[in-house]
Amino acid sequence: LLAAAHFLLPYFIDADRFKSQILARIDPAVYGRADFADLLLALLPRPRAIITQGQWVLPDRLRLQVASVAIYPQILPLLRGRLRVGTVNVHAPVVVIDLPEAPSPKEAKRTPDNAALDPAAGAAAALARLPRHGRLLLGNGQVTLRRGGRPMAEFHELALAVVEENGRLTLDLAGRSD
Repeated sequence: LLAAAHFLLPYFIDADRFKSQILARIDPAVYGRADFADLLLALLPRPRAIITQGQWVLPDRLRLQVASVAIYPQILPLLRGRLRVGTVNVHAPVVVIDLPEAPSPKEAKRTPDNAALDPAAGAAAALARLPRHGRLLLGNGQVTLRRGGRPMAEFHELALAVVEENGRLTLDLAGRSD
């Protein structure tokens, strides 16, 4: 019965409707623009939603593109009818961060308005939303820091694991740089 549901799922669920609902929830929660190509739902071997060709853009500051994002719910809450994210697995993220030329004294002073657009503050806010016992896994990533449109530094083959367990946040990062 579960196998039949797995194969029939795409015929009964309108992924485009879910895509528009997801984007409607993401856009107000993050600065910039977010989009993705497809949303795929699967039950086997483990329930998951897969977002393909995702991107998030903060104009003149940051561009993030991912090949895919697989979102796995926690099984026990799911069996009780509640959806709680367990693991988010991001494959091949490519991040380009555009650094300002030189901050003026006025820009260097942090205010609530410009702090909200700070990518580091956004990353910290996103990590704070990691669910209890949640995992964020990134594989085969790349980060490029640019100033004036020219690359300053590149980091390749990045792997990141962020795990929240019993109130402790563990971060493991590995990769290469140029």
